Amino acid sequence: MAINFNLNDLQAFRAVAELNSFRKAADALHVSQPAFSRRIEKLEDALGVRLLERTTRRVSLTSVGRDFDRKVQQLLDDLDETLLGIRGVAGTRMGEVTIACVPSTVYYYLSQVISRYHERYPKIRVKVLDDSANDVLSTVSRGEADFGLNFVGSQEPDIDFTPLLEERFVAACRRDHPLAKKRRVTWTELAAYDYISVSKVSGNRLLLDQALSNLPGRPQSIYETQHVTTMLG
Repeated sequence: MAINFNLNDLQAFRAVAELNSFRKAADALHVSQPAFSRRIEKLEDALGVRLLERTTRRVSLTSVGRDFDRKVQQLLDDLDETLLGIRGVAGTRMGEVTIACVPSTVYYYLSQVISRYHERYPKIRVKVLDDSANDVLSTVSRGEADFGLNFVGSQEPDIDFTPLLEERFVAACRRDHPLAKKRRVTWTELAAYDYISVSKVSGNRLLLDQALSNLPGRPQSIYETQHVTTMLG
């Protein structure tokens, strides 16, 4: 299908969708009302659908118009971000770095790194996508982040992995718990007490399930949470 509309037409549609008035939208874009109306008509003719319901008193979006508005808003936001990034990089080393990571890495490691990075490159914007381990992996795989900090996924063939550190899993309990004074506990010992686990969407749960799949006497959780911080609470 030939595209018979342009960026000005999309901006006109967004303006009237936001302001619910042809007059206010035309004023906001500094064009006359007849010229503004022609932009909307051109856009609707090109798409072959009615995007707006117009009466003498008000303007509202049709159901198709509401869906189209969400997509146009995202499109224009992405375009603005891209243009600002290109303009910044071409000027004074401005740009954007997107990092996908599990939340714990932000708290323990990444905040200090970002602080030092900002001192060195003050005009580069850092976007942090803190999410579950599985989502971090898919975000990097889809190219939506420049890199990720994670603890699962080394089997992904299309992603390069570099080990940064190694941590042990621990059992968390209150200081007055019978197991608190032990330096090491077995899963059989843990099975004697109420056990809380993270849900199956968690990367931690995936690692534990894989490591303990054939272990006898493994405790069965009676509580389950989405996040480790919730579990500790």
